[in-house]
Amino acid sequence: MKIFFRMAFLFAALFALSICTAQDSYRIVFLGDTHYDAEDVKLHPEGISKAYPRDIEMWKERLPKLLTAANQKAAESNTAFVLQAGDMVEGGGGTADAHKNMLEAGYKKLQSYFSVPVLTTCGNHDISTKIRKGEPYPAQIYEKFLQQNVLPALNKTEGIKVLSAFNNNHSSAKTNIAFRYGNDLYLLMNFNSYGPDLDKLKEVLEQNADARYKIILSHAGPLPWDRSWRPEWRLYGYVKMEKEKRDAALELFQKYNCIFLTGHYHGVSYLEYATEKGTIHQLMNSCVWTPNITENFAFKTTTPDNYGSRILATKIISREAAQELVNTFKPGIKKYYNGNGAGYMTLDLNDQNVTVNYYHRDENTPSATFTITQ
Repeated sequence: MKIFFRMAFLFAALFALSICTAQDSYRIVFLGDTHYDAEDVKLHPEGISKAYPRDIEMWKERLPKLLTAANQKAAESNTAFVLQAGDMVEGGGGTADAHKNMLEAGYKKLQSYFSVPVLTTCGNHDISTKIRKGEPYPAQIYEKFLQQNVLPALNKTEGIKVLSAFNNNHSSAKTNIAFRYGNDLYLLMNFNSYGPDLDKLKEVLEQNADARYKIILSHAGPLPWDRSWRPEWRLYGYVKMEKEKRDAALELFQKYNCIFLTGHYHGVSYLEYATEKGTIHQLMNSCVWTPNITENFAFKTTTPDNYGSRILATKIISREAAQELVNTFKPGIKKYYNGNGAGYMTLDLNDQNVTVNYYHRDENTPSATFTITQ
């Protein structure tokens, strides 16, 4: 009997050790915008909205090939889950029910390509629908989608501990989720409008200061990409938000050396921003594989020297506002890579660093590699 108990204890200890090791060194797959859409009256009631031709065509062949390749790369390693950076669906369903159906159909479609859970966050298209009198607001529709789809996926994933779900500023809908996986903190963050409640965000980061990596999935990050189209459209960049809150959020992300996984601008980019207050790493990926995404990938920009030139060319905001963005961020840009691409990324995390590989279109060898150290 004693031998039985000893053996049982030994197996339990070995199992616990294997779980701990798996959570210390593991992979995640990172997807950008997917813009799911379909020619289905349940998604787009006739007379309200029509499916978007670009997305319909993309989902016929190109997206399935990309997602199949991403799943194959996930199967090669100890992959914990897939992160999708928002704009999962095209939106524009026209009614609350149509939009709810689109979110659920898009999530089901995306999950069907993977054997590990898919976790997503709120992009602008994910809450893009008309509001009829008496219907729920888009954020309320998305909150319900999270409760019925993403939270169950989190709760049934071994090693994940859900910490909290909390609201954005000026919203009661809990569209932000914080969780731990092993030694790492993850935040699924709703960047829209005023961004997550800053006090709650600060509380989550402070309570998890011991986390090895703080990884934030947000449709747009706090650092402005060098783009002429809506360069101010970033996390906490809402024009009506007080500058003090924007600055406080930026300092918070620097203090905890946050790693941002973003989408929104349909490209492949990496920014490293560092000052005496800390460092922010910001990645952008896209799955919007359109015909103009050529077979061979190369970064157009590989140096921070030219950062800001396209921001200054914008017609969306005033010259003074554009100049302020450049003056604020350019001195801290230490690394900057930018290119026109669509594909998927893998992040391999361990105690030494995070290795990021970008796979162009449906390739199985990386076109670019970044190493993030804390």
